[in-house]
Amino acid sequence: MIERGAFFDDPPCLDIDLSRRGFFVSNRRLPMKSQSIDEWCKAHGLSRSFFYALQARGEGPRTFKVGRCTRISQNANDEWVTAREAASNKVAA
Repeated sequence: MIERGAFFDDPPCLDIDLSRRGFFVSNRRLPMKSQSIDEWCKAHGLSRSFFYALQARGEGPRTFKVGRCTRISQNANDEWVTAREAASNKVAA
């Protein structure tokens, strides 16, 4: 039996031992290598409306969809930060 919160956020619907049925069950959650738009905005201290303004100007990070959720990968974030640093250095020079 899977304990509540061991693998899923919600209690499991089935009260069976999934490992006996050939499923891999782990008590570890893999760290997310991407962020939602809200998480990304909070991490950078930006508003959601400013994020969409950046996207409209073509200056925002690359995004991808997972179902209905729009996410930003760590790689896209790193590229965006590098591009912003380069743009800042170009303006300063």
